[in-house]
Amino acid sequence: MVVSLIKKIAYEKATKTKIDGYEDMVEYLKAYWCHKYNLPDNDSRLLDKNFDELLLEYYVDIFKTDESFVKKFEIELNGGEALDDDEDWFKKEMGDSYVAPKNVTIEEGDVTIFADNYETG
Repeated sequence: MVVSLIKKIAYEKATKTKIDGYEDMVEYLKAYWCHKYNLPDNDSRLLDKNFDELLLEYYVDIFKTDESFVKKFEIELNGGEALDDDEDWFKKEMGDSYVAPKNVTIEEGDVTIFADNYETG
């Protein structure tokens, strides 16, 4: 009886996808890091971290590894508008006062340097 109850609880924890509150989020983050680094859930390196640290590290990890998440986040930051490159972002932020810099290519030996409005000599 006890073993089947433990199996049921473990199954529900392992398959849970909906996070209903703070406690669920803390549990999710701990499970995420346990899985990622192959740690037991009672590892002191994990237990010593507070919620903010776990959440920040989670988002840093997601931003580094999940390109689609980053793109969705950038769209959210831009008010639902996808900006494909830095030039578009500068135009949006600076408005009509934005003038694109003149790019100059400088060849130095085996290296090509791109410079913005620098005098070459």
